[in-house]
Amino acid sequence: MINDVMIFLKDHLSAHLPDSSSAVPKVVFVQRSGAAETIGFSAETIVPLLINVEEDKAWQTPDRYSRLGADGRREKIHPDLCLGLSVLFVAHFSVYETALEYLSLTVRHFQQFRAFESGGSLPALPAGI
Repeated sequence: MINDVMIFLKDHLSAHLPDSSSAVPKVVFVQRSGAAETIGFSAETIVPLLINVEEDKAWQTPDRYSRLGADGRREKIHPDLCLGLSVLFVAHFSVYETALEYLSLTVRHFQQFRAFESGGSLPALPAGI
């Protein structure tokens, strides 16, 4: 599920950045280079990194493990798990001003799209998220 969200964010941001029609994608995931301990950032790209996952307790119901059924009896259920993902965007460009420009475009993108919902207007967001 987390991988689906990260792929969605990468693809959604990439589709809304300038030069998104070029053969080289602007938003890519981090790449392993050679040794297992090192990672590399592709040149002239924005790299999303998942830095924290936490449970969002604001959406919890008081009794998470039961609900009232259609017949009025209590049923045991497996509760939904609401997670908050903290994502860091690294702009790896040879020209510093270009890196700042793409970071600004990234911030502007997520100001424009503050929330994503499955179904309806955003079919790329997987169901169940």
